[in-house]
Amino acid sequence: MGTCTTPSRSAVVALVNTTPTIITTTTDSICDSGTATLGATASAGTINWYANSTGGLSIAMGNSFITPVISVTDTLYVDATVGACTTPSRSAVVALVSVTPIINNIANLILCNNASSSIITFSGGVAVTTYNWTNDNLLIGLGADGNGNIPSFTSINTGTEASIATIIVTPITNGCIGISDSFTINVNPTPIALANSNSSICINHPINLIAQTVVGGSYLWTNTNGYSSTSQNPIIPSASLSDAGEYSLIVSLNDCPSDVSLVTIVIDDCPDFNIPEGFSPNGDAINDVFVIRGIINYPNNTFLIFNRWGSKVFEASPYQNTWDGTSTIGVKVGGNELPVSTYFYLLDLGDGTNVIKGTIYLNR
Repeated sequence: MGTCTTPSRSAVVALVNTTPTIITTTTDSICDSGTATLGATASAGTINWYANSTGGLSIAMGNSFITPVISVTDTLYVDATVGACTTPSRSAVVALVSVTPIINNIANLILCNNASSSIITFSGGVAVTTYNWTNDNLLIGLGADGNGNIPSFTSINTGTEASIATIIVTPITNGCIGISDSFTINVNPTPIALANSNSSICINHPINLIAQTVVGGSYLWTNTNGYSSTSQNPIIPSASLSDAGEYSLIVSLNDCPSDVSLVTIVIDDCPDFNIPEGFSPNGDAINDVFVIRGIINYPNNTFLIFNRWGSKVFEASPYQNTWDGTSTIGVKVGGNELPVSTYFYLLDLGDGTNVIKGTIYLNR
């Protein structure tokens, strides 16, 4: 008072705080239901968590927040406070809840060798699902793994038995892995068709078309003259010159067709009776059976064949042009296919004439 003054002056600070900002937020993703751990960092101050984007009281403080158990996606909000300074707006932090995906049943697939498959599509009840798949058999022509639908591929099976692959598919949505399902891809081999016949044939004699047996197979014979038969070994009873030409055989097994096998039928205006000197049963569909022209006119015939040691290797009564170079007498070491050699025959026509004797050279 008066002329009295404090010995010194006291400082009074006007503190200016920098308004804090939210630098980062960390979301969390859970499957179906549970708690989510969210995070945030600020340039300074205390981080506050809210249930709403504006208004309301803080429900927690700190850099992380664990939600209660939730079963639907929820959004929390954060701001930061330094003194009386607060971030201008709250930042959203999402707790994402995804439904664990499922995969609809996938039908097994059956393909033929060298077939082009359709696209194999996967589906389920959850949007934005990724389907990861694996294949345990690369020999079918499909890769080892992939994601998404399986694209069209060319199936492969060069063997004689079915080749089966198991495909395992796993659905994934936002990191939620569903229960895997599996299906099979069965690739069947191409059956082998082998056409044969009793050609060459005399006019008015029967044509015997002969197909190698494929167990469980179906057969289709055709030619360019409109002939068609589904018998394995069809017979054309009386050959005419118009029956000559190529005959095609296709064998189907498990709905898979073979390659075409061809046999040529030769129709001769031949003498009534002729015994050839040899034949070559080597599977080339030419002279694969021993054909005696005119033998059909002797229904009571008996035909015997012997090897060089005098052992009987074939007998037929009547003979119907069916000998293919195998032994029908007993079991031979190495199989019943007879070796290349000269064989001896006796042919009794059964008409009272003398027995015909001669030799046959079997060549392969």
